[in-house]
Amino acid sequence: MHKGFVYLTAIIDWYSRYVLSWRLSNSMDGSFCREALLEALERYGTPEIFNTDQGAQFTSPLFTSILSKRNIRISLDGRGRALDNVFIERLWRSAKYECLYLHSFDTVAKVRAALAAYFDLHNHRKSHQALNYKTSSTVFKAYMAFCYRKPRQNLVLTGFRCIENVFNRAFRPSYFPAGRNLLQ
Repeated sequence: MHKGFVYLTAIIDWYSRYVLSWRLSNSMDGSFCREALLEALERYGTPEIFNTDQGAQFTSPLFTSILSKRNIRISLDGRGRALDNVFIERLWRSAKYECLYLHSFDTVAKVRAALAAYFDLHNHRKSHQALNYKTSSTVFKAYMAFCYRKPRQNLVLTGFRCIENVFNRAFRPSYFPAGRNLLQ
């Protein structure tokens, strides 16, 4: 935007990089982060673990109580550890360079519309090298089908901060074996 800032939070699935929900705000209060979290939980169910950075919006009792009431383990990134949230960082970088920096926005509504289109592209039409050139939605659907066969959904989600912030590739849940291709 020409003048001012907007803040973006997103909840993404670690394995597929699927953007489950996102919110935009012109203030740094935590309500938009909680709204994104509640939408993701309502639409996709309760994960086993929720990973986030140590921002005030994500460590506040209002935010963490949502997770605690649902018996979701909370994993906070280490201070100054950029690789702890590499997946959301990569999403932010891609959104900025492939969408936001290419346009001049004069209203928050225009930023919101551009991001909605970009996240649709990211989820449904953009193939990802790390996902064997599949889209996030293709991998996420296969992942969810696999998880629903388990007694408990074992998803790991993350939510992060302002428009400057993606996941630890080393994490691969043991219930979703590395050698098994569910997409064939």
